[in-house]
Amino acid sequence: NTYPVYGGSFTNTSGAQFNINTGSAAGLASVDNQANSTVTIDSGGTLNVQGKFSNEGTTNINSTGTIFYGGLLSAGTVINSNSFNVNGGTSTFGYGEADANVFINKSSGILTINGGVTGGGGGSVYVSNFFKNEGSVMVGGALDGSSLSGYLEVDGKTVNALGATLEVGAGTLNGEGGEVVVYGSLTNYGKVTLDGASDGGYYSSGGDLGVQQLITNNGGVTVGGGSNGSIGAELVAGGFLNSGTVFIGGADSNSSSVAGDLEVLGYYNYDTNSDVVGTYTQTAGKTTVMGTLEAAFVDIIGGTLAGGGVITTDSNVTIESGGTLAPGDPMMMTIIGDLNIDGTLNIDVNGTDNSDPLNQQYDSVFVDGNL
Repeated sequence: NTYPVYGGSFTNTSGAQFNINTGSAAGLASVDNQANSTVTIDSGGTLNVQGKFSNEGTTNINSTGTIFYGGLLSAGTVINSNSFNVNGGTSTFGYGEADANVFINKSSGILTINGGVTGGGGGSVYVSNFFKNEGSVMVGGALDGSSLSGYLEVDGKTVNALGATLEVGAGTLNGEGGEVVVYGSLTNYGKVTLDGASDGGYYSSGGDLGVQQLITNNGGVTVGGGSNGSIGAELVAGGFLNSGTVFIGGADSNSSSVAGDLEVLGYYNYDTNSDVVGTYTQTAGKTTVMGTLEAAFVDIIGGTLAGGGVITTDSNVTIESGGTLAPGDPMMMTIIGDLNIDGTLNIDVNGTDNSDPLNQQYDSVFVDGNL
C-alpha cells in the first residue's frame, strides 16, 4: 500500500510521546525517535514512513480490544537501537505489524515480536529485502491454542551477527511456536535458538525456522527437543553449511514428547540456474544429534558428528579424512542410509552392558544400510 506524505521529517525528542491513535493515519518522510521517547501505534492506527524510521527510544505497535486490525508501521528502512515491540492481539485475530524494505537491529537493540492470546493474532514483521540482527530478537509463540504465534518474514538475505541472539519461542497451552521464514539465505555468526515446547500441552509446539536457500552457520544453532508431552522445535533449510556448533535436542522420557528436527530439503540456486541437492555439510565444528537430522546427503569434511539421535539420508553419511564420528557419552547413534568412513571413528567404552537404553555403557552406531 502507498500513503500520502502529510509531512516531512519528524523528530520525537527525548522524553516525548508520539501516539497514532485508533483510526488515525500519518505519513512522514522520516522519523527519529530519540532516547527516552516513545512511539505508540494503537489498533487501527497507521504510520507510513517513506524513508528511515530510527528508534533510539521505545516503539510499541499494538493490537488490543475488539478491533480486527492492529497498528501498522510501514517504512523504507527501520534502524532499531533500543526497544521495538510488535505485539500480538488479545482477540479477533488482530495483530501489530511492521513492514520495511530493510531492517537493522543494532547491538543495543531488542526486537520483540509477541504471540497472541485469547484468540489474538501474532505480532508480525515483514522485511522485503535485507534483515540484519546485531542485538537481540525474540519471536514468541502463541499463548494458547486459539491464538497465533509471532511471525518474522524476510524476502531476501538475513544475517545474525557475531554476539547477536535470535530466539524463536515455543507455544504454551497448546499454542504454536513462533515462526521465522526466510525466502533467501541465512548467515549466522551469533546464536540461533529454537525453543522446544515444555509446558505439557499435547499440541504445544516449539519454535519454527524455515530458510528457503542456504544456512551458513559460523556460530551456534540449537533446535530444542520437546518435553512433558509437548513438541520440539523444527528447522527446515534448503542447504546447511556448518563450521560452528549445531545441537538438535531429543525428547524426554514422556512417550508423547517429540524431539527436535532439522531437515535439509534442497533448493534452486538462482545464481547458477540449477537445483541444489539437500546436503548437510560440515567443514569444522561439531554437530550433536539427539533428535533427528534429515538430508539427502550428510558430508562431514571436518569436525565431529556426535549424538544418540537418528540421522536419515537418501544417500549416505560420509565421514571424510578430516572428520570424526564420535557418538559420545556413551550412546547409540542410528543412521538410516549408508555410512562411509574415511576419517576417524571414536568409540567410548565404559562397560559391556547396553541393555538399559538410558544408561549405555559403550558407544554404538546402528546403520540401516551399507557400511
